[in-house]
Amino acid sequence: MKKLLLVALTLMACAPAVQPNTTSTPDPKSLAAVSAERLEIAGFNEPNTPDQFDKAFYVRYSVAKPTKARAVLVLMPGFLGGAANFDRLARSLVAKDPTLEVWAVDRRSNGLEDHSKLQESLAKRDPMIAWQYHIRDAGKSNGFKARDPSSLKFMGYWGLAVHLEDLRRVVLLARSFGQKVFLGGHSLGAVMVSLYAGWDFAGIAGHKDIDGLVLLDGVAGRTNAENGTTQADYEAGVIGPFGIRGAGLRGLEAGTDLPYFSAFGFDPNGLSRLGAAALLASLDPNGTSPAGVVSYPASNLAAALVSGDDQYALINIFSITAGYALNAQVSINVLSWFVGGWSLDVVGVQDGATRVEWQSPSPTDPRELTDPLDFSTRFYNAQADFQEWYFPARLSLDIGAVGIEAPSWAREKLRVWHVKDTKIPVLAIRGGRGIVTAANAFEPLEKKMQQKIEIKDFPNATHLDLLAARANPSVDWLLEFTNK
Repeated sequence: MKKLLLVALTLMACAPAVQPNTTSTPDPKSLAAVSAERLEIAGFNEPNTPDQFDKAFYVRYSVAKPTKARAVLVLMPGFLGGAANFDRLARSLVAKDPTLEVWAVDRRSNGLEDHSKLQESLAKRDPMIAWQYHIRDAGKSNGFKARDPSSLKFMGYWGLAVHLEDLRRVVLLARSFGQKVFLGGHSLGAVMVSLYAGWDFAGIAGHKDIDGLVLLDGVAGRTNAENGTTQADYEAGVIGPFGIRGAGLRGLEAGTDLPYFSAFGFDPNGLSRLGAAALLASLDPNGTSPAGVVSYPASNLAAALVSGDDQYALINIFSITAGYALNAQVSINVLSWFVGGWSLDVVGVQDGATRVEWQSPSPTDPRELTDPLDFSTRFYNAQADFQEWYFPARLSLDIGAVGIEAPSWAREKLRVWHVKDTKIPVLAIRGGRGIVTAANAFEPLEKKMQQKIEIKDFPNATHLDLLAARANPSVDWLLEFTNK
């Protein structure tokens, strides 16, 4: 194990030099001056769903202006993501160009989350309230309990059609606030907006609603699959890693399959814990982490970042580059190899030290793009959560079946009929260490649309750095694109 660790650290030290990012960092005061308002509107009326859950949500980032905005950019988060994914990027865009508004979407399952103690912690500036509820007392009578899956059978119907209908209600509302409307998404959200453009809304193609598409490190036909799953797998469930069969259409609609994603701790219990840990880090970064966050003494900032930094995150797509742990004993995280990569695992405190600390990066370090305290502060805020605790299994099932266009056997259920007719500008931004790095990644969609996609690359950015980086060139690229 020690030899493996030595090899890993040597490879890191010998990595090729990275060109510095010359984009300027926005002034924190200008970011704070941007208004962020969480709004709720009526969503699609899904007949199996109680009325109180047929809701669509978004956070509106804007500054006061006497006329309609020049444009509204509507953004859809990715897998397990919430509207807070876009908080820094949205504020940076609006602060630099107040004629633009950014609307960050929360999917309807965010309405299932229990934010009561997280919000109380924020209001009272006391992170221990959230820690007690989501970590210390979780599962007890006075602590957080995930919703009983048997009470969420209606989620088995929350597929692509429901979510795109919800999204359309936000897009059409945005048209009354902006002269133009652009639709963008990150990761799986990029797939969703690609499919929105080709969706048939009772005879109206989705691309008719919008003036352009933005794909942030994701694209239909690559982030999901070009040709989609088979009808048999769609109905019975796809067999995934370790031979485990996922939820299928029959089981979801019958209420026998788990209606939301749950694996490797990415479930309502695990994700709610991350929100509490983020509040500890943002409200008391130098305090000592209370019991249950990590298994060794650490600062609150270190305890939060060891699950999110690229060196330590279990799954690389959920990571940022934000410094490193000090005074830490580390080993190879063997589990990370089973989920497609490798990472280090902090297992304790070095001899002679009292706790693990977090070393924040230099603002000019080209390898470390995100400020850890800024990231923690935006991870959970008064308007939105960075995460989606109850990601609908039906949504991922549908997206996997579509590929780029609806297969013949699912044409009426998955109405992606108009991708080939989409003739609007498309901008793709990808991270150098993201998930869409192949040179031909956008070719399947370009071939289907019969047009070229404008592609921009953010060197050395991870999948989440693309949204959270201190100095983000995507801001200028997006402003230029929405000004065309």
